[in-house]
Formats: sequence, structure tokens, C-alpha cells
Amino acid sequence: MPLAKATLQNLAAAGIVLPKPDDVPDDTPDDTPDAQPKKIPATLDSGYFSDENVQALENLGFDPHIATGRQKHNTPSPSETDDAPPESATVKERMAHKLRTKEGRACYAKRKHIVEPVFGQMKHVRGFRQFLLRGLENVAGEWKLLCLTHNLLKIWRSKYALS
Repeated sequence: MPLAKATLQNLAAAGIVLPKPDDVPDDTPDDTPDAQPKKIPATLDSGYFSDENVQALENLGFDPHIATGRQKHNTPSPSETDDAPPESATVKERMAHKLRTKEGRACYAKRKHIVEPVFGQMKHVRGFRQFLLRGLENVAGEWKLLCLTHNLLKIWRSKYALS
């Protein structure tokens, strides 16, 4: 999980220390088992789900919330649950259960406000449906250019709206 490792490196480089759990006093030494930092919530879509990815994220100190499959439009959401998953549950079953809890639903729902609008704006407003170039380096450059122009447009529109 290169992006997860890069996230931790960026937090460390910025001097951001992960908070301790709420029930642990701030003066508790860091090497105490109870004083381990809070896990970082990570919400990913179903394309990233695998047993290995869940385990890798957990080992790095993340709290993964990864969709286990696509939900078809106009189908009811699975019912919310408060009980614990069965002991014999697979990683996929435990993740699906986690996403049905009140906390899991709230965490995963944040994607609608953080990530998804940007992709929707790029696809719908800007008409971006596919990359025009081929090759990883070329596609990366094209994506960076699209993100740059997207952000510049946001800045310009916000200034224009204030005038």
C-alpha cells in the first residue's frame, strides 16, 4: 500500500502526531500498549478490497472501511447492525459487517463529501471520460494537468463569485 505509507510519511514530515485514544490521559508514556495512537480511518471503494489490503492497512495503523462489492442502483441498503460478526467470519464478511454498523456507515458516507464530488465534476462538467495518452508516465502527466486545471478553475470561480 504505497499511498498509505506515503500518507504516514507526509503526516510525520508535517510534524502531525496521531492522537491517543480518548480514554487515555495525554501524559501516558507512548510505549504503553494502551497509548497506541488512534487508527486513521481509510475509506476505499470495492476495487481496493482484498484480504491482503485490509491486513496491510491495519498493520500500518489505519482503520479500513472498504466496500466489498458494488451495490446496484435502486436496491435497498443492507440493514444496520449492532451485534458483533461471527467468530468464523472471513475478512470480507467482517468488512461487510463493519460497513453495516452505525459508525461504519457514517465513516464510509464521508466519501460522498470528500472524494466523489471531484470525480463527478471532472467527468460531468469538464467532460473527462478517458485518457487521451497511453503509458503510465503519460497518463500520470495528463492526470496532473487535469487536476491542476480543475484546482485553478475552482480558485478562479471563487474569486469571480466574490467580485
